[in-house]
Amino acid sequence: MNNQSELFLKKGISNTLIISFGGSQSGLGTLAMFEFKNFLEKNYPSLDKLFYIDDHQDWYQQGIKGITKSIDETVKHIQHLTHKYDKIICIGSSSGGYAAILFGSLLNVDTVLTFNAQTYLDRPHFSTNLRLVVNESTKYILYGDLSIKKSVDHLHHISHCENLEGPPNVTVYKKDTCNLKELRDSGELLEIFKTILPIH
Repeated sequence: MNNQSELFLKKGISNTLIISFGGSQSGLGTLAMFEFKNFLEKNYPSLDKLFYIDDHQDWYQQGIKGITKSIDETVKHIQHLTHKYDKIICIGSSSGGYAAILFGSLLNVDTVLTFNAQTYLDRPHFSTNLRLVVNESTKYILYGDLSIKKSVDHLHHISHCENLEGPPNVTVYKKDTCNLKELRDSGELLEIFKTILPIH
């Protein structure tokens, strides 16, 4: 099912699936509404890809617009779409990174890759710390930005990455800056992806 909030690109060639959760598009150097779409289609054309947008702008708490209405429903929906894959990788930045960690953990995917992800939130209608959902089997790779001041931008502060440090399956990379467009244009983004998805 493809709608304005979900895009499933099926190639039928590989047993590997990439699930990309879009962020809030709030100017953090994001790539596109269906985040990573052009980048992944160019560099991994043979892989199946599943993209999501959070139209509610609520860290995917209210589900996927037109498809699901809760986190539990979203998990069941993604499970239905992805049960045949041998390897699943969830990616995202900012609030999309939060979703990648959340759903990647609940779905027990192979790898989660995030950039400037939120990992703890305190909102009037929900309070969630992703330390409570991180599992022992998924490999978590988190990139954070050391240049962001907590007093200015709490949601993208490096403390969100540091919040998940400790378990052996969690790796945090603290960069001087972590802007997706700059990482893409310099070629570093592709090198990061190659560490989990070699290009043949």
